[in-house]
Amino acid sequence: MESADDFCYGILDLEDGLEMNILKWDDIFEILRPVLEINGSDISDVENELGKMNYGRKMPILRGKVIGAYVEAAADAFIKHENQYLNGDPTSLIDLCESDVKNSVYKAKEIAKDIIFNHPRKIELEIGSYNVISTLLNVMCEAALEWSKDSNKMSFRSQRVMDLIGRNTFHPRIGENSNELSKNYMVLLRVIDFVSGMTDNYATFLAKQFNGMGI
Repeated sequence: MESADDFCYGILDLEDGLEMNILKWDDIFEILRPVLEINGSDISDVENELGKMNYGRKMPILRGKVIGAYVEAAADAFIKHENQYLNGDPTSLIDLCESDVKNSVYKAKEIAKDIIFNHPRKIELEIGSYNVISTLLNVMCEAALEWSKDSNKMSFRSQRVMDLIGRNTFHPRIGENSNELSKNYMVLLRVIDFVSGMTDNYATFLAKQFNGMGI
C-alpha cells in the first residue's frame, strides 16, 4: 500500500505540475520514458500515439502505461524478496524494484518537493485549501451536532445542511439512547467521511456556495 501511494502520487504530482504550467511535457516524458522501455514498448510508437493528442488526453494515457509498469515491477520485487518481508525486513519495496522504476519514482518525488510544492501557484492553492476545508467543516459540523443534540430545535440553515448530507447516511445508532459523547463522535465521523469523499473541484464549489459566492 505504501508503494502504491508513492506510485500514484508520484505521477499525479507531475500531472498537477503540467496542468499548472509549472512543468513541460518533454520534461515529464523524459523522466518516465525508461519505465515504458521496461515492458519492451516501442518508444517511437508511444510518442507517435501521444503526439496526436492534446495534453488533456496525453497524461492519462501515459499515467496508465507507467503505473501498469510500476505495479508489475513491484509485484516481481515482492515475489523475489518475499522471505525478507516475512522475516520483518523494513526495506522499501520501491528500493527493491529495478533501477529504472526506482529512479523514476524518486525523481518524480524530488521534482514535486523541490519545484512543484514550492511554486507560488501551488502555494496559493494550498493556502486556499485551508479555507475551503475550514468552511466545509465549520458549517457541516455545527449542523450535525445540532441534529445530534435535538433534531427538533435545529436552525433552518442546519436543517438544509443535513438535507444536503442526507440524514439517512448517518449511523442508525445515533437515534438510540446512546450517550452524548458517543453520538457526537459518530456524527462528526460521518461529516469527515462526507468531506473527504469530495473531489477538489466539488469541495471548492461547495465552499463558495456556503460563503454566498457561488453561481
